[in-house]
Amino acid sequence: NKRGLAMAAGIRSRTFCFLAGIAICVVAPCIAQAGPALYTSEIRLRLWERNVPYGALHSHPVMGNSPGDLASLSGQAPAGFTLPAGQITLMASLVETLPASSTLIFRSTNFAGANAGGNFFDGGAADVTKFKPVPSIQAEQFGVTFSGGPGRFGGVMNLLGTYNWYGEFMTVPPYIIPIPLTAIGGPVGGTATAMAYLGGTANPVTFVTATVWGFPWDTGTVGARAADLGTWSQSTTSDMGADLRTPSGLGALNLVTPFLVRVNISNCGGCSIDTWYYAGIADLQIQFVPEPSTNTALAVGAGTLAVLSHRSKRRKR
Repeated sequence: NKRGLAMAAGIRSRTFCFLAGIAICVVAPCIAQAGPALYTSEIRLRLWERNVPYGALHSHPVMGNSPGDLASLSGQAPAGFTLPAGQITLMASLVETLPASSTLIFRSTNFAGANAGGNFFDGGAADVTKFKPVPSIQAEQFGVTFSGGPGRFGGVMNLLGTYNWYGEFMTVPPYIIPIPLTAIGGPVGGTATAMAYLGGTANPVTFVTATVWGFPWDTGTVGARAADLGTWSQSTTSDMGADLRTPSGLGALNLVTPFLVRVNISNCGGCSIDTWYYAGIADLQIQFVPEPSTNTALAVGAGTLAVLSHRSKRRKR
């Protein structure tokens, strides 16, 4: 009869309205994430069991980007992404107050850095479990380890710039230890070297050379060790990454990468140690949020669902 046909049509109409609204509210945001997304980031560098700059145990952020910067997401579960170069930056200096008993008058740092372009994807982490940069030294003394299974999420994003550690003794000339950052976050075992002169360039035979070994960013567990190689080689540290994002790539992501530092000093005014070894870890925290067009899609979807539901109710009357 006519009444039965009208009721069936109403049920079909309400079902269609419901499914259409769900499709717009759920599917549209997922599609929108295969493109730009807003992000905020923070990078911390730990060396000598401290954050960089030297002595900044609770300095946040050490490096970061400005609100409104965009990353490019691609794929799902997990979503890969790229970061443009030069968005994550830092300009900082710090002078540490020392006790009167110290042989150092003061020490400080200056650091101006940024990020190179980054590319992160499933399987982009380091494809090794252990790495030792110096053949004659075992990885347990000077090396890094990676764990968490094969195919971990990660990628390459080198840091840019140099971290300069400046110290002045009471009895020897002042010196700078230049730590180049350009290997950190790069390919497995990539190196960077920087040099500074002890007491200025007037005495070029007394110089400091620092070499840094870097590795890709990783969501697994990484460890770095420089120990049992002398008085100034007692650094052991580890950290673990995490991927807490939704399948479409929104949410929090923590990536970690180890790095190793060797410092050679040609003449330090009577010092008995001419090679120092250090281990460090960099930590990258990223939070992805919907790009404005995604929020618009959500609003449109919710509004469409409300309108369709209202029309369905009017037909029912």
